Amino acid sequence: GYYWTNTVSRGWSVAGNWTNNLGTGTGPLTNGQPYYTLNFNRAGTYRATNDLAGGFLLNRLNFGGGTVTLMGNSLAFTNNDATLPQINQNSAIAVAVSNAIALGANLTLGGSGNGVVTLAGAISGTCSVTKTSSGTLSLNNTANNAFSGDVVINAGALTSLDDNTLGTGTYITFTGSGSMSPGYAAYPVFAKRVVVNPGVTAQFSVATQYFTMTFTGPLTGSGTVQLDSAGNGDVTFSSSSNTFTGTIRVGVAGMGGGNDFTINSLPDSANPIQLASQKFILGAGTATPLNFNSRQIELVGTTQTVYIENNNGTAANTISINTNLKITGVGNKTLTLGGSHTGTNTFGGAITNASGSTISLT
Repeated sequence: GYYWTNTVSRGWSVAGNWTNNLGTGTGPLTNGQPYYTLNFNRAGTYRATNDLAGGFLLNRLNFGGGTVTLMGNSLAFTNNDATLPQINQNSAIAVAVSNAIALGANLTLGGSGNGVVTLAGAISGTCSVTKTSSGTLSLNNTANNAFSGDVVINAGALTSLDDNTLGTGTYITFTGSGSMSPGYAAYPVFAKRVVVNPGVTAQFSVATQYFTMTFTGPLTGSGTVQLDSAGNGDVTFSSSSNTFTGTIRVGVAGMGGGNDFTINSLPDSANPIQLASQKFILGAGTATPLNFNSRQIELVGTTQTVYIENNNGTAANTISINTNLKITGVGNKTLTLGGSHTGTNTFGGAITNASGSTISLT
């Protein structure tokens, strides 16, 4: 591997900016190599510019102590025999990679640190991107990311998302608990399937009304989907083919805001829909009726108003809730049933007061 030694901004082509595993001052070859590991662990704030070849071959980037910005010509991540490529953040200090990135093999964003990693260059290739570190990955670029592999979230947060940042692949899969949040006023629409594995929480963080996300592919899996915000950000799953059977949590206890969680289909399940001062909506467009014979509506938190709305334009797409309302937490609560739908919607379960909570129905 090669280790950056300079604490000021310099180019990669200067051999004196590097040392290597042998302790010599030899820098990397112009075109790189599939087995290269580049380490940027030197403390300080600096830019390191790839002024070698575009499409510079490497297997791994490691960051570990400096406020580093990589710039210059493009990077081509590839496998080193059986070792797939990685970008590892091993500190709490923010770093940025402004270079365009080509994926010749599946790329993992990992490491032991929780510092923010910003990928500001366009990402291309036919392979996937997997996030395994506990920190934040900001996909903050102005160019389209054209990589055609899937996105896998095992931990941490994906932020600054817009229509073009997650590539053209089919799936966003949560294999571990993690979060997604859009860029300010980006309002992204993702034509992707979302899979939430068992025991996993997929958190969709939408800070205000300027942060919303829509997913047009089916929502599947059996983990937990959580929408949270202190403002009025919304999340929509507009597919009429959702098969998700896990818990849906719209807001959390004690959190304000007026989030809308809109869904156009949802199967029955033993897992609840938990609401805290928010809206659960059957959306407009192509949809299927919601028939809940096992799913409960659970009002969580303290004093609050919760909405269940049907805004679908097809009379047959009704909401039928045949389970008892569940109350969690102390405080008076108001349940409002409404929407623009003109068909007959039913809440057939019992709506009763709970210990420390008086329920009003509007």
